[in-house]
Amino acid sequence: MPGPATGKGAFGHYCRGAASKVAGLKGGLGKTVLAKALLRDSEIAAAYGGERYWCVLGRTTDPREVQRQLLRDLTGQPAVIETISDGQAQLRQALAGRRCLIVLDDIWTTEQASAFAELGDSAVFVVTTRFQTVLAKLGAEAQALDQLDAAQGRELLAAWAKASPGQLPDIADAIVEECGFLPLAISCFGAAIASDRINWQDGLEALLVHDLGDLEAEIEGYDGNAGMFGAIDLSFRTLDQEDAIALARCAIIPEDAEIPIEALSALWHDLPVLGQDPRQVRRLCNRLVDTSLLIRDVAAGGEARWKLHDLVCDYLRGRLKEPRPIHGAIVSGYRATSGADWLPQEDDGYFHDWFAFHLAQAGRGSELREMVFDLFWMQAKLRHRDVQALIADLRLLDADEATGLLVRVLRMSAHVLNEFPEQPPASRGGIRPRSATNALPAGIPATRHGSIASSQPVQSTKLSSWISARSAPRRCSPVMAATQPAAAGTI
Repeated sequence: MPGPATGKGAFGHYCRGAASKVAGLKGGLGKTVLAKALLRDSEIAAAYGGERYWCVLGRTTDPREVQRQLLRDLTGQPAVIETISDGQAQLRQALAGRRCLIVLDDIWTTEQASAFAELGDSAVFVVTTRFQTVLAKLGAEAQALDQLDAAQGRELLAAWAKASPGQLPDIADAIVEECGFLPLAISCFGAAIASDRINWQDGLEALLVHDLGDLEAEIEGYDGNAGMFGAIDLSFRTLDQEDAIALARCAIIPEDAEIPIEALSALWHDLPVLGQDPRQVRRLCNRLVDTSLLIRDVAAGGEARWKLHDLVCDYLRGRLKEPRPIHGAIVSGYRATSGADWLPQEDDGYFHDWFAFHLAQAGRGSELREMVFDLFWMQAKLRHRDVQALIADLRLLDADEATGLLVRVLRMSAHVLNEFPEQPPASRGGIRPRSATNALPAGIPATRHGSIASSQPVQSTKLSSWISARSAPRRCSPVMAATQPAAAGTI
């Protein structure tokens, strides 16, 4: 959807190698759009070629995970990072002498910012954040992007309302003002007008009242953004009932996650109008994009992905009273399409990152434990992600001795497993399969002291009983004793 100029040119000098190597885009709205525009700009593409990198953080992301992702992109190899300073050292080495552009999107904390501070003089960074303290930590020069001027607001309103600026009613300026001159609010209002479900005067009156009732107390960041959330609420209430129900379920999607069609099909699988028909799911997504409540993006491979703006996500979470059944819905949806082992044949870009999280949030702790201790799950995680992703799944469990032992063994074996995720453990002297037809998949780790070897063939693909039996001190071999955690339940 067209809109006013974003001010992209204001940051061109950073990308062409000015003295300052960190540019900061500060504010609640529009910064991610501008950062993506910079990354795709033809001049910048010509200057950097393939040396352009996009990293997303978010309010709860461990910065070490993003350090690992960036190192994989820079070197083509999995990275093992124990501490933030360790990640900084590896990034400095990987970036030495390389002219590249790196976008760090949606940094929330100074701890996250510190993970990317002092990485040398070769790379140029563009940072997006809501917080001045983050920019100060990185020594970044900032430009606030929250508000448009009145002319830009009218232009954007007209574009979303499918009208020319000259066709706007006399109350258009009042509408832009009540939207706080904020792009997302103006877009939502214009989309509601374009839907023909509300007229200009009624829409303005709704904004003037912007009474969300008890919902105001539930929305994070409502104070100071009343016009914004009033516009989002107005747009939400103009949806058909089926579309509103489907969008409301998106409240459980983790912040900044890119949502593929497979994940949305799973989330909405039991809704009568949609079922699991990808065509219907895509049509719904397109309708939500037209309302400005959903963002369409394109993954590296060209496949469509969808995202929620942070403030739309805050609004939906404020409406959602009981998230557990919705987490259960996406679990059931994936089960229905993935077979008995729950493992999709292809990596959809979401399942291997978030399925364990949804199991935990659905309150299905026993099923989560069974899955993350399953050797086939371990093999899939190692093949599609890395050891740290597997450890992150284990951390979703209640801590106990067996879990702590497995986490420690995985950490000690990370270099081997990241380099050889498909290599059968038997070839490293590991656990011996029962038979050629029931061979255990790759992913049983070797420790730095030797291999985890069993004197008896393993009779099941489930690791739970195997690791639990070996966590007792009286039954440990010298190798197992050397790898046992100092305190039970420590992960």
